[in-house]
Amino acid sequence: MMIATTEPEDDLDYVAGLVHDVGWIVSGSLFPEHHQEILRLIPQSKGSARYIETDTLGCDHAHLGSLYLRTQELSPSLILAVQNHHTPAGAGARNRLAAAIQIADHFTNSIGLGHLGEGPTMLNTGWQDVSGWGLLFPEGTEMNRNFAVKVLERTAENLPGMVDCLV
Repeated sequence: MMIATTEPEDDLDYVAGLVHDVGWIVSGSLFPEHHQEILRLIPQSKGSARYIETDTLGCDHAHLGSLYLRTQELSPSLILAVQNHHTPAGAGARNRLAAAIQIADHFTNSIGLGHLGEGPTMLNTGWQDVSGWGLLFPEGTEMNRNFAVKVLERTAENLPGMVDCLV
């Protein structure tokens, strides 16, 4: 029996980061042939994996993941953040959470972690160009943004080694 949750604030950002790509798992489980086709097409494509997903399945993994989380009766804030982790401005009151997920997602891809097997997808600093930066660091907060960039750059040096130790 699933129990609907209220809006828990504790660890919402952590959980959202963990489950933001659950749509990939749902896709592979429910539509294995389509999922394999998407994975086959991604390395050949110059565009976004999301467009290949939409062309193949009719929706991307963010939408599919949000549908799954909704069936599990999870927090609306969590669902909204997952659904909009590629387009954080669409997450309304949870746009900052979606922006943080977007940045983390692009950051890990840029250093070769969390990608779909095609290797790093952005230049090492490409994660700084995603739309979420403007939501987290609006005009006038350059000092905070520069601090965040420095922290992430240090993380980029250490994270791959830490992950290698886990495997």
